[in-house]
Amino acid sequence: MDIVDSTDRILKENKKIFNSWFEAWLISHVPKLMEQPKWFSTDRDIKICDVVLFLKHEGSMNNCYQYGMINEIVATRDGLIRKVVVIYRYNYENVDRFTTRAVRDLVLIHPVDEFNLMEELGKVASINDWNLRTKKHIDNC
Repeated sequence: MDIVDSTDRILKENKKIFNSWFEAWLISHVPKLMEQPKWFSTDRDIKICDVVLFLKHEGSMNNCYQYGMINEIVATRDGLIRKVVVIYRYNYENVDRFTTRAVRDLVLIHPVDEFNLMEELGKVASINDWNLRTKKHIDNC
C-alpha cells in the first residue's frame, strides 16, 4: 500500500481495482444469473434456433458477452450434443458471423419451443388497454 498525496493517482488505482473486480464478476457470476442445467444433464437438448448468451473471447478477461442463435448442431458418435455452431451479428453490421462453441459454455436465454415473448407481451398490453377502456367507460357512466 502506497501513501500518496495525489488524489488523481488514488482514483486511477481504485478504478483499476474496481475494473478488475467487475471483469471477474462478469465472467464468473453473470452467466449463473440465468438458470442453466449442468452440461451433463439430459433434461433438454439444445435445439436449432435457441437464443443463447456466450462469452465472445473465451479465456480472456474481456467481459464481452454476445447474444446468438443456434444455427447448427455438431454431431458426435455417441449421440450427445457437445458442440454447436452459433450465428450472431454485431449491432452495427448486416453480416452474419458464425462461431463453434461447447454447449456447456452457453447460457440458454430463450428456448425455441417456448412461447413467443413478443406475443405474450402483446397479449398483456391488449388486456391492459381493455382494462383502461373499461375503467374510463365505467367512470363516464
